[in-house]
Amino acid sequence: MNEKIGDTLVSIGIPTYNRPDELDQCLKLIRKQTHTNIEIIVSDNASRKSPQIEEIVNRHQLQDSRIVFFQQKNNIGSIGNFEFVLKKASADFFMWAADDDELELTYIEKLLPILQKNNAYGFVVSGYDVVDKMSQPSIRSDFTRYLNDIPGESAYVRMKNYIRQPDYCGKSKILWSLHRTGLVRQAFRDVFNGLEMKDDTTWAELPVEFRLLGMCNLAVVEDVLFHANLLPSSEGLRMGSLFDSRELEICRRTFSAYKRSIEQCVFLSSSERIVLIILLKWEEISSICRMVVYGVIKRKSPKLARVIKKVWMKIVGGK
Repeated sequence: MNEKIGDTLVSIGIPTYNRPDELDQCLKLIRKQTHTNIEIIVSDNASRKSPQIEEIVNRHQLQDSRIVFFQQKNNIGSIGNFEFVLKKASADFFMWAADDDELELTYIEKLLPILQKNNAYGFVVSGYDVVDKMSQPSIRSDFTRYLNDIPGESAYVRMKNYIRQPDYCGKSKILWSLHRTGLVRQAFRDVFNGLEMKDDTTWAELPVEFRLLGMCNLAVVEDVLFHANLLPSSEGLRMGSLFDSRELEICRRTFSAYKRSIEQCVFLSSSERIVLIILLKWEEISSICRMVVYGVIKRKSPKLARVIKKVWMKIVGGK
């Protein structure tokens, strides 16, 4: 490409719902990105706090013409809102930004050159940490090393690496990468192939990032430029049995979505599909076992579950 990296337009989609203060902070950080040629697409999903959100966005728009604002007349769901901002992107490169996470100001500047200079990569992510703000003091856990285990030279290797890595290592965070817009749009469309849509369809059933790994390679920038915040919230008991069957159902739906991705990936041989599906079944069993054990502990003793989670965050995210 003859276009200079600094001249390249990047689209940033910010789906938001009922969090005006978090959106305000997010817009402040995005507007300060050192790569300045960006379009910022904000979509309010028919929030109860729409007036506050509109006031905040309008204030930012007065200072920054790069912001485009949409207000949904009816709630289109989280998935629909994410898809909406992606469809509105006009640049060749796209990323989602969450209104409760934080990006370093050089995030785009450091990630974009990877895609500009090497067509082998379809998306690129930085190192990231999780900041548990429910703990006092906060616990900061670095998950970057797990991201480095995902890329590979073939769809088979990448999908195998992803399957074998437990969910608690944060592999799904690669969805927050900087993407080639055309590829992530295709992946978003493909996750619906063969999916039985229900009123309670969740993100767990739409592994866009897993689809992308079947299409292209992932690049990882070592610098920790992405901070995922765990905000103060209730972790109380759910009413009912010691373990909620709903969680098991979602787990099974998730692995069904992975299986569907494997079966539909054109870059896999028949033998590779068989191996991946076997690995997938083993990981599903392991995930369910972990979920059941932790679920029982959480319902018997929420305080003990919280202690276990804090210790585990330190162990998994420790350097």
